[in-house]
Order: sequence, then structure tokens, then C-alpha cells
Amino acid sequence: MDFIEERKNLRKILGDALPEDLNTDFNLDRWLANYVKDFDLCVERVKEYLEIRSAFGHTKESLKNFNNTEEFLNYCEIFGLSTFEEVWVNELDNGLIFMECGVMEPSKAPHVIRAADYTRLTFGYNEYFQSLILQHEKKSGKPSHGICYFDMQNVNIIDYINPYSSINKLFQSRVQLWFDYYGELLKHAILINPPTFLSALIQVMSIILPEKLLSRFIFIHNEPYDILPYLTVEAIPTFCGGSKEISVLPISRKIDREEYIMEGEIWSEHNIIEVPYEEITINTSKTFVTTLQVKSGQTLLYEYFASRDYEISCVHGSVLVD
Repeated sequence: MDFIEERKNLRKILGDALPEDLNTDFNLDRWLANYVKDFDLCVERVKEYLEIRSAFGHTKESLKNFNNTEEFLNYCEIFGLSTFEEVWVNELDNGLIFMECGVMEPSKAPHVIRAADYTRLTFGYNEYFQSLILQHEKKSGKPSHGICYFDMQNVNIIDYINPYSSINKLFQSRVQLWFDYYGELLKHAILINPPTFLSALIQVMSIILPEKLLSRFIFIHNEPYDILPYLTVEAIPTFCGGSKEISVLPISRKIDREEYIMEGEIWSEHNIIEVPYEEITINTSKTFVTTLQVKSGQTLLYEYFASRDYEISCVHGSVLVD
């Protein structure tokens, strides 16, 4: 679809707020395609995205070594994500391929990372991969996108059968980030070694994933033949019948209970002592709102414990920041 006029209007509205590295036809076309039926919503989401990106301090320069930071590498090891050391091109459609695998201990993973940190690192993960896409597009002169090669060999469907479990809640936040700000960046998720009870997994996925994204997940049963409509033989790894040699595979490590985040740890990390806690009862269908004054340069720290599922959001003005 041709977005020449919409692209021109989007640039005019965003003005200098749009960083140079993001101001490409291919990148803006992805935004417009993601919100193809609602230009006003597209503008709103781009503005949100740029504010969040700025708040997290992401720039073209800052992202260059993002995938080598200790925090990022630990995040990838916990959740079986690619560190992007090895990314290769699918000549069929100019897509960039990366690999992920299942979480080794999904019941423990939510205990070693705060939801806010997970969201922040997931945003950074998306930003870093997007920077690779932008670089590849500049070099090739053609639009590109991501293709995720996901190995489900170590995925135990029992761990994910409850769509409202802690691990699935984390994944939902990742999906929401992709859907809102990177909706057209991922073209396919190719799932190899799917579990036996595939129908149960698809049912859970249909709850977590928007229909638009669910259709991009492709389950492979017969390698490499089921993959050939999407990847060239040269882009298919050798362990799936292709000719691509993979030297760096994603891993998901075991988690020790000693790594669990403890009550009050957030305060000790920032040398704060004797923080009073407030006990609040929130009835069904009710909300609780509190206002905190945070000055420029300050960090908002909070900790809460709940006896059942709650949704907590931090809002700055009209922008959801966490």
C-alpha cells in the first residue's frame, strides 16, 4: 500500500520530535500500516512511543552496545531470547532472522525480575532489533522486517496452560508493546518442535495474542518442507534441513531460588531505609488512584504485594509510562 500522502502528514505533525534515524520512509510506512484505518490513532501512538523511548534514554548511539550490557544478557538468558550476535538475511523477502527458545523454568522466571524492569528491557530489546532493521534497510535499499525462528523443544505446555499465570502475564505485556509500537516489525514467527498438545497451546495463544498477530505464528511439523514457503534453503538452519550454519544458539538458564527478589530489596538497592507500607483494600470493579510528585531527574520507586490479580499503571499526564 502506498502511504505517500499519509507519510508526508505524519512528518509534518511530528516535526523535530522525530529522530533522524527513525525518519525513514520504510519505518514510517510500518507505523501507517499498523494503524492503516486510523491515522489519528497512529499519530497518538507514535507520540507515546517517542516519549517512552526518550524517557528510557534510547538513541541511535546508545543502542549500539545495548545487547552487550549485563542486564540485557541476563534478561535474554532467563527468557531464552536472542542476543542478536547472529542475525541473518532471508533473500526471499529481505527479512532479518533471529532465534528464540522456550523459558526453561517459567514458574520461577517472574520471581527474578520486576514487571517494570521486564517491560523496560523488552522495550530496549525491540529498540535494538529495530535498529538492526533500519541499518539493513539503509544498506539494502529495500524494506525489511523480522522473522523469529522459535524452538519449542523445551516448552512444557503445562506451564503455560493457564492464560492468566504470571509468566503469561509477562508475555502479554511483551505482546502489547509489539502490537502498539512495533506491529509491523515482525512478519513471521516460525515455531519448530511444537508440543504434542498443540490445540491447547493455540487456545492459550488466542487469548494472549491479538488475532492480527496470531496469524503470523507458523507451526512446523515437516522440516524443511513446511518452512520453504517462508525461507530460502540458505536461510534455514542445518538442524532443520537447510544449509545455514548457526554458531550462536539462544539458551534459557536454570534459576536458583537465591535469585528471587525479596521484599524491600528495591529500597536497599537505593540506600533507602524504613519505608512505610500502606494497606489498601480494593473491591471488585473498583480502582485506587494516588498522585505522586516526581521532579525532573528523579526516579519513581514503588513496591506492592497483592493477594489476587490486579492491574497497576503509572501515568504521566495522558501517557502510560509503565
